[in-house]
Amino acid sequence: MILLTRLNGDETYINPDLIERIEAHPDTVVTLLDGKKHVARETPHELIDRIVQFRAGILVAAEQMQDAFLHGGGAPTTVANRSTYASTTPRPLRLIDDQPGD
Repeated sequence: MILLTRLNGDETYINPDLIERIEAHPDTVVTLLDGKKHVARETPHELIDRIVQFRAGILVAAEQMQDAFLHGGGAPTTVANRSTYASTTPRPLRLIDDQPGD
């Protein structure tokens, strides 16, 4: 979930997977897949940065969970166990190079 601040100052969290588009005219308007619109204080660029950070965090957590499982730590079985992964220093994401000849 990402934080969105409405023009009146109210804060709300939205699921970035449900965003259809983000427009600026001059206020930032976030349109969800179901057609609902949210007007935000943040710029489109700020919201896109939050989405990228959110998704990168998911990838880092998944990699940490996989590493723990492969090295004998076992996969977490409850939400409480996820705090173990949040407290470790995240490693930078690795880019996958294109296959030779592509």
